[in-house]
Amino acid sequence: MKILYPVFSFFCLLLFTQAASAQLNINGKVTDKSNKPIPGATVKLVEKNLVQVTDQEGIFEFKDLTPGTYSLSTSYIAM
Repeated sequence: MKILYPVFSFFCLLLFTQAASAQLNINGKVTDKSNKPIPGATVKLVEKNLVQVTDQEGIFEFKDLTPGTYSLSTSYIAM
């Protein structure tokens, strides 16, 4: 039993360290009403004040975020 406690404590510490350093990505695709991709649309991650512009396929990605709740806003100016 004396050996089990330090091993258990080590694994708990290891899991806590991994959870504390967990990173996540948010990605998606911006499309119009007919489901066609919208290249050049602006996507804002409101809480972090980060902005991405969609690629030719309408795809965006925010990388290395801490876990949490986020809001996205999109805008596009048609020409």
